[in-house]
Amino acid sequence: MKRHYLLLSLVFWVSFSACKKDSDEVDYNTVENFYRSVSTIEVEVAYEPDAAPYTTLPNGDNIWLFTQTNIEALFDGRDLPVSVTVPPNLAAMQQIPDQNRDNYSAQDIVNLANRFRQGTNTETSGNLWVVFVDGYFKQNDTLRTNVLGVNITGTSITAVFKPVIENSGLLTAQRRYVEQNTVVHELGHGLGLVNSGLPLTNDHHDEANGGHCDNEDCVMFWQNQGVANLSSFINQMGMSQFSVVFGPECLQDSRAFYP
Repeated sequence: MKRHYLLLSLVFWVSFSACKKDSDEVDYNTVENFYRSVSTIEVEVAYEPDAAPYTTLPNGDNIWLFTQTNIEALFDGRDLPVSVTVPPNLAAMQQIPDQNRDNYSAQDIVNLANRFRQGTNTETSGNLWVVFVDGYFKQNDTLRTNVLGVNITGTSITAVFKPVIENSGLLTAQRRYVEQNTVVHELGHGLGLVNSGLPLTNDHHDEANGGHCDNEDCVMFWQNQGVANLSSFINQMGMSQFSVVFGPECLQDSRAFYP
């Protein structure tokens, strides 16, 4: 039976145009590069002082194992093994200066990456950059106070809007998993899901809702973006820091792509 929930918050998937490379120049900042010859993937995390991500569960367990487990699952079983590293605590993340602003456009997020991103994408290594900001997403001239996170389309740049999570009204443990599912969802977009640089191996693209999966038990399902729906999704999945929340269709797409 299908689940129907009131969508309280959307995560927008933002398009941002990039300059074209010369035809003989290899661009390592593409979705394809993550699946061509990359053997290591680093998730790099930055945050404003008042927007620090959660790093532990109430019992002290490392919550970022959740993101690591899910990125590893996308590449599990491929011909070339891929090692994934995720920072386990704030000491392994980068605190950036307070930006003294309450909203961020797509261009603002790209500007932050240009200023503070330390890792790069190469032929053999991939970098997924995530920044936690103390503000809301501004789309055109509209302030989106219900947007949890965005991935800048065609890039490996993701932003999480901490005030949306903190003001969700959820219990502490739920907020931690909402935050992690937001990270995983947006990194999924950054890695080409769904049908956004990563070719389909089966018909699961929900075209009516952008780059999302039509499997409601997959983190890439479009309604598994809002606070209310993510909370229900977490409860249904019996979430732990080792849960894989990508559906089999998305996992197959990632594991089968050899550009």
